[in-house]
Amino acid sequence: MLEIFFNYFNHNETQLDEVSRTVMAAEDKPATLEKLQSNLAPRYQKSLSMVSMILAGNINKLPSKGLGLWHGLFHLAKCGNISLNQYVLQYNRLEQSRLDLSEIYKLNPVAYWYFAMMVIVSVGSSLISRIKVLPVFEDFFGDFGAELPAVTQWMLHGHYFWFSTVAFLIILLLAFLLPIHLRKNMSQLKPIPSYFKLIPLYYPVVRSYHQYLLLMYMHCGHFAGEGKALQVAQKALPKIKINQNTQAFLAIAEEMGAIDNEILFRKQAVIRQLLQQTKAAEGTMAIFVLLIFIALSVIPVYAMYLPIFQLGDIAS
Repeated sequence: MLEIFFNYFNHNETQLDEVSRTVMAAEDKPATLEKLQSNLAPRYQKSLSMVSMILAGNINKLPSKGLGLWHGLFHLAKCGNISLNQYVLQYNRLEQSRLDLSEIYKLNPVAYWYFAMMVIVSVGSSLISRIKVLPVFEDFFGDFGAELPAVTQWMLHGHYFWFSTVAFLIILLLAFLLPIHLRKNMSQLKPIPSYFKLIPLYYPVVRSYHQYLLLMYMHCGHFAGEGKALQVAQKALPKIKINQNTQAFLAIAEEMGAIDNEILFRKQAVIRQLLQQTKAAEGTMAIFVLLIFIALSVIPVYAMYLPIFQLGDIAS
């Protein structure tokens, strides 16, 4: 089941992406679209119809969601000063930018298998301790009119279950669900929600990715024919800020006709930085998860052995 999930997620191309890439790479786009309509399975017809409307400029008839990479181009066109058709032609440039990020947003199934196995081991050990071992100590201590140690009582009365459940949910949220959401946005070249900035571990990744997104938008605007591609990109992404020096370099490079090389260099630099930051975040999170699992595994063992150490005092 998990393998199916990872294969589905890591295959980021939708049917619309497949159709769009093929059509937009062709010299004769209408003819290519017509051939695809004749040869593809019926499930592709919706995507083919959407691409047909895009080429005809009827984007108002398109759904508000499920547009994939087209959403970014439409948004740029609204903020820019040139026609939508010029931005539509930049689709494959956007597709290449997504491909450049593929190693960053690809999920690693090993971490999720590891999490599942650790949950099974932790839950299994705590259940064995709770059902088979601790009740014996409870009866023994009760026969002598003594009380179990506080940790053992805490374990026996179910408090550990709620504690471990909360811990697992925190791990699931911080180490798995949020990274999945983060990677999903990256795979669709969408801005990351602002609440990710509240998590220190992910903030550097989000900041670098947003810089990449701004550079990518600027690149598309430049090749679409925008005279001030930097301003258009910043207008399209108003919440994404770059430092003053970077902005000066980009503005001067655009003015002097050297913007293509400048953007390509900076995009590659940001990708390298993103790879390092992603690995660092994953490594730190792995340590965090491991420490929690160690704590959750030690508590049942401690609760089980503590009464043993007190047996001598009880018997005497």
